[in-house]
Amino acid sequence: MTTVSTSNLVLDPYDPDLKTLKEIGKDLPGRPGYMTLWRWMSKGVNGVRLPVIRIARKPYTTPEAIRVFLNESRAS
Repeated sequence: MTTVSTSNLVLDPYDPDLKTLKEIGKDLPGRPGYMTLWRWMSKGVNGVRLPVIRIARKPYTTPEAIRVFLNESRAS
């Protein structure tokens, strides 16, 4: 199941940049926690949700998806 943001960004399950929410959080400035990223994925910010793809029930995303999400949530 793929969740897409308003930019219609669709994540490729074979993308080598895919990381779990825990891994992505460690790479971001301020190191947001897993639950913050989970909230961005499930509830969103200003009507924009973090694009993720679920593989074996784990949510994965990419640095590019994070950039798109942050830019769209600021613009809203």
